[in-house]
Amino acid sequence: WKQARNGDTMASGPSVGTVTVSFRAQLAEFQQDMNKMKGHVESSAKAMGNSLDALNSKFVLLAAAMAVKDLASGVIKASDEYNSLTARVRDATSATKDFSKVNQDLFMISQKNGVAMRDTVTVFQALSRSASDLGRSNADMIKLTDVVQKLGVIGGASSEAMKNGLLQFSQALAGGTVHAEEFNSILENMPAVAAQMAKGMGVSMGQLRQMVIDQKLSAKEMADALLKAGDEVEKRYKAMPVSIERSWQSLSNQVTKSLGSINEQVGLTGAL
Repeated sequence: WKQARNGDTMASGPSVGTVTVSFRAQLAEFQQDMNKMKGHVESSAKAMGNSLDALNSKFVLLAAAMAVKDLASGVIKASDEYNSLTARVRDATSATKDFSKVNQDLFMISQKNGVAMRDTVTVFQALSRSASDLGRSNADMIKLTDVVQKLGVIGGASSEAMKNGLLQFSQALAGGTVHAEEFNSILENMPAVAAQMAKGMGVSMGQLRQMVIDQKLSAKEMADALLKAGDEVEKRYKAMPVSIERSWQSLSNQVTKSLGSINEQVGLTGAL
């Protein structure tokens, strides 16, 4: 009976050895699956890393291309502006044949006063049309431009205010007689110019304003009063501190001139 019972027991389930072998086989299979998974993960990570490296390279190339594009755009813009300004000065001096000296002098006063070259050329171009009517030369008109710009700095005028004031000043000279609208703009944007005009003419600001209202202030009187104050204005100007805005504008003028000159010599924009 015991043998039969033992036989029944052995037949009823797997032995411990069988279970152990089966467990080890499953463990080995699980380990293989884990190794496969690890391999897939490593491959994926490597592929992702390669993709990121490629993407980074593309970004570097894109950034470089954009930088070159911006540089080329800046060179073209500066060269175009330089060409435009020199053409305008050449036109303004077509009758007097002193382009080289005038162009150099205009650049120099723009640098000294920290004013955009384009604004200086605009004023000179307008004043040069009135030079013969005022009995003045281009040298006088350059000096007048210089004096008015310096007075703008002395009076604390911003770049925009100086630009507006210079425009009205040039229009006043071109008209022959100073009108109230022009005078008020000069007074608002560049009050030091109006004050120097009154001082040069030996009148008060109230008297000067009345002359304008009565249309008795001529462009010649205005120009003469400012031109004779050149030395005094220069002395006052030298006492003024150099602002960051003016320094930056001088640098901008130099870059424009340098790029324009290089482009004239080597045709840089043509290559771009």
